[in-house]
Amino acid sequence: SYIVICALFATTALSYSLQCQNKWDGPSSENSLIECIQAIPNDYPGVLVPIAIPAIMFLFLLVLYPITFLCRCCGGCGSMNSRPGASCCCDGAEWDEVDDEVRSAYYPHCHICCVKLSSFLLFVVSLSVIVMLPIGASYAVEGLEYAVDHVSIDVLDWVQLRKDEFVSDLTLSNGSLISPLNNDTFAPFDDFNTDSRKQLADAKDDYINQLKAYIQVLYGIAAIPSILLIFSIIFFLCNCRKCCPACFTCFYYFFGLIFGLVGTIFMLIGLVFLLFCGEVELQNEQRPGVFQWYIVPQCEEKIFFNDLKAEMRTSEQDASSGACSAMTKVCGNDNSTLTGMNSYTEEKQFYCPDIAAPGVNITSTCQTIKFVQKIFNTSTSRDGSALCNCTLSTCPEECKDPDTLSAEAGTPLPSSTPNAPNTTREARSQIAVGVQAVNGLSRAFVYADCDVLITRGVMPLDECGKISEGLLLLGAGCSVAILCLMLGIPLLFKGQKLFFASPDQKLVDGAKDAMSRPY
Repeated sequence: SYIVICALFATTALSYSLQCQNKWDGPSSENSLIECIQAIPNDYPGVLVPIAIPAIMFLFLLVLYPITFLCRCCGGCGSMNSRPGASCCCDGAEWDEVDDEVRSAYYPHCHICCVKLSSFLLFVVSLSVIVMLPIGASYAVEGLEYAVDHVSIDVLDWVQLRKDEFVSDLTLSNGSLISPLNNDTFAPFDDFNTDSRKQLADAKDDYINQLKAYIQVLYGIAAIPSILLIFSIIFFLCNCRKCCPACFTCFYYFFGLIFGLVGTIFMLIGLVFLLFCGEVELQNEQRPGVFQWYIVPQCEEKIFFNDLKAEMRTSEQDASSGACSAMTKVCGNDNSTLTGMNSYTEEKQFYCPDIAAPGVNITSTCQTIKFVQKIFNTSTSRDGSALCNCTLSTCPEECKDPDTLSAEAGTPLPSSTPNAPNTTREARSQIAVGVQAVNGLSRAFVYADCDVLITRGVMPLDECGKISEGLLLLGAGCSVAILCLMLGIPLLFKGQKLFFASPDQKLVDGAKDAMSRPY
């Protein structure tokens, strides 16, 4: 039943989580993860059972075996020389005078067979450890290998692709990046990618592949309980008693403690992964949990990529301000109709009150490219303008240059007459740069978002349930091992009295007469 419980926990690993969302009011970096973890015993008392069982067996064996061993070896209660039914004072003088043949005859045949059969059954149960430990280790290693491989696929490849898109968005037609960005801005991404791939490759070579090799060794370790229990079978087949069974209990004790301690550790780590896998599932589904309500707020508080976002905002502001400055050369706050030579010589041929009104500060007003695009697309030429009947956005194609205006006016125009097509082309060029900056900034806001990055970061852990299953199976195997060895100890002690050949019935009757107390 213990193995069934462990298997059930392993196969339903993703059904569990820390349930912190039931204790917190909402997303906040002030939420206490420690208090949530401390409440696990109250939330999941049953899930602690697989941990408690090997731990209890470990403590039970650690304390009781030395006491029992000393009592038996010193002729105390239950020793080989104490007669059946003796009190704790072990008054066995009459029994000491009876030879082994009579002692053997004192025990019924069925009693002896039950002890021998129990030893054989323990050996059969211990064979399951040889299956459970390697399979559990294989599951855990497969889960780890999947995580390592998919860190490269789901995370590093994704980061590289986003970075390439980012650089493409921010590269001007001349091949340079939008100021103040430069190639050094993205150097940390390349360094991170290169170093991470190297570390992953080293980790796979140094750890994952070694763990795979250790699985073969694990078959030998898993066989230790069975090998030890074979000796109990040898003892009863050879009717070996007295010193050998008692001494062999020391090996059962030593290896039992090791399996109990290791089993408790594996169960504990398996439980941690079980709950963690539940949190990963909640994050993948964007449901409240530790990731959504604690880790994401913590990440946002640390201001991920804040420097990059600041540089992007600076690029947008510079481009917006430059476009507005270019537009003010031909924009004014006067919307009156142009007449006569003013139609040709007026500097402010477009009506743009949002940027040309008195007291407007271009730097503080033109902060976003969205605002600049609105001005560029809606500001129209004044009535009577000889330049064109158009908006600033269409001026580069429709506006007349100064030479054409001079020819139409029939006289050379003043040198102060603006070259509207060039001016608006300059503004449009600045706007194009701003649009690139905005596109890059928009991508930065999407991909440099803590929730997006964390969700991407936990993708390699889609198979973490396999890690949890493997660890729980390892813990269950170790627990079965300590159980078999712990039960094998009293059987060997009992075998000191019962590992006899089947008695002759006459000897049984004689033994009853020889005893001062009734059978």
